[in-house]
Amino acid sequence: MRRYFRLMLPVLMVLSIYYTAARFDLFGKSTYNKIKGYGFGNLIWAATLETWWGGWSFMAPTWTLGIEFWATFMIYLIALTGHNYKGRFFFYIAIVIFFFSM
Repeated sequence: MRRYFRLMLPVLMVLSIYYTAARFDLFGKSTYNKIKGYGFGNLIWAATLETWWGGWSFMAPTWTLGIEFWATFMIYLIALTGHNYKGRFFFYIAIVIFFFSM
C-alpha cells in the first residue's frame, strides 16, 4: 500500500501541472479541447484511481504507470517465493524460460 501512495502523489502533481497548462492552452493550438469536459474532480479521479487501473487519463503516456505498478507486485511475489526454497536457482531458471518463451 505504501508504494501506491508514493507513486500517486507525483502523478497527482504532474497531472495537475498538465491540467493547468492545458487549461491555459500553453501546449499549442487546441490543447484545451482535449480536456474541455473535465473538471478538477475528474483530475483527482484520474490521478488516484484511473491511472493505476488501466483507464485512460488526461495524459496519454500515463497508461504505462498501471502496468509498471502491478508488475512490481509480481516481481516482489516471485522474489519472495524463490527466496524461501533451497532449489531457488531452478525456480528462477523456470521463470526466465517461461517469460522468454512468450
